[in-house]
Amino acid sequence: MKNYFGKNRKLIFAILIATVLWSVGNFYLRSKFHSGECVRALDGYTWHINNYRFGKYFLMGWQGNAWGNEVKMDKDILEREDISGIIAYHQVVCPEYNPNNN
Repeated sequence: MKNYFGKNRKLIFAILIATVLWSVGNFYLRSKFHSGECVRALDGYTWHINNYRFGKYFLMGWQGNAWGNEVKMDKDILEREDISGIIAYHQVVCPEYNPNNN
């Protein structure tokens, strides 16, 4: 058994590194929501997703009939569930800016 691992040590190490990189990449490079979509929190607040990079969402909030400044939010906040298992943010249709509607 010792000779088997000795001969294939590089292969085992490469498989281990690939598995770790895939797991980390899967978390940080994949997102549940995508650019251009809007999500609404359980409290009714609406966010527009501008971009997603390395575990961070870049969003604008809808307030006072207009989009606000861009903010950064961690992936684990936007994709979380509350204590009872209800998804905290869900996709909705984006509201449109209307300057005549105050």
